[in-house]
Amino acid sequence: MIKCKLPFPNYILIDACIINRNEKDEYGNNISSILFNGRCCYTEKNKVVRISENESIHISGILILKGNIEIEKHDTVEIDDKEMQVQSFVKPKNPDGSVFSTEIYLL
Repeated sequence: MIKCKLPFPNYILIDACIINRNEKDEYGNNISSILFNGRCCYTEKNKVVRISENESIHISGILILKGNIEIEKHDTVEIDDKEMQVQSFVKPKNPDGSVFSTEIYLL
């Protein structure tokens, strides 16, 4: 079995985006830091994801970034002057085990 990295299709990265992390310091002050500032593939896809029998979440878009971006659920994404909250994320892997891309589901 051959293990190699798959080539990423860079031509799909056409939207500019900024990913921010908002944290609090020991005094309760908000600290904002930029995790990512670059090109991405953004798709406005409205769908409802069912979490449990009584609970569902409305997803407003999907964001695809090249490589491994360290993201958390409380981070925010700015695309086209709109700020959205990260709901969840998935990191598909290459056959050699490295991360191919980061897919972020937005509220």
